[in-house]
Amino acid sequence: MKKETIVQIIARSSSKRIKDKNVQLVGGHPLIAWSIRLAKAIPSVDKVILNTDSQRYAEIGAEYGAEAPFLRPKEFAGDKSCLHDVMNHAIWSLRDLYDVGKDEEFDAKLITFYPTSPFRNVAMCEKLIAILDKYKWVSVGVEVDMPWSGFCLPDSDGLRSVGKDVWKGNGQVFYKNLGNFQGRTLKKMDRHKYLHKVTNPMECVDIDTEKDMDLMRDIVDNNLYDFGAELW
Repeated sequence: MKKETIVQIIARSSSKRIKDKNVQLVGGHPLIAWSIRLAKAIPSVDKVILNTDSQRYAEIGAEYGAEAPFLRPKEFAGDKSCLHDVMNHAIWSLRDLYDVGKDEEFDAKLITFYPTSPFRNVAMCEKLIAILDKYKWVSVGVEVDMPWSGFCLPDSDGLRSVGKDVWKGNGQVFYKNLGNFQGRTLKKMDRHKYLHKVTNPMECVDIDTEKDMDLMRDIVDNNLYDFGAELW
């Protein structure tokens, strides 16, 4: 079997703050469609799948070119579901799909897109997929400040706040992973993780509230972001 590059779009149906968030319309298309069409435009991608617990979502995804070869069990589709369980279920379902035996190595790249992080560029994704030839994990992130005031150290009278002034690693940079691109190889690799730093503020959009959704609509309606391909 040739090495496969698979993009999965994670889209459960039980969103809390915005009902059916993943299929809300933006620019006349469901939110999941933006990630599906971007994935379809990446030259090195062989298969695009929708990882969902909803048959209705699967049918919507199919209209835009995404397969749904399996449905996620309800126990892995709640707001407190563990991402590790979601990923394991997807990997073993894909192994079955490609008829890869239990003890066989699955020489594939699995890229995860969150539809709630909709702004990603085709060329950026292609570059990160190529980097997966050398690393087990490749992801994108944004630089963040560490809330040192929330950390405490033991003291003679109990606990004291760490604070930046007593943190020995003051000046160290920390990153928050984003849902634009999370890639992994499904075979053993010597080198562990590569992180791509995001600097475009639009690529930091993470849709969690109605205001976030309105922000995406404003960006799309005014053609402010370059996806690197004509999606429609």
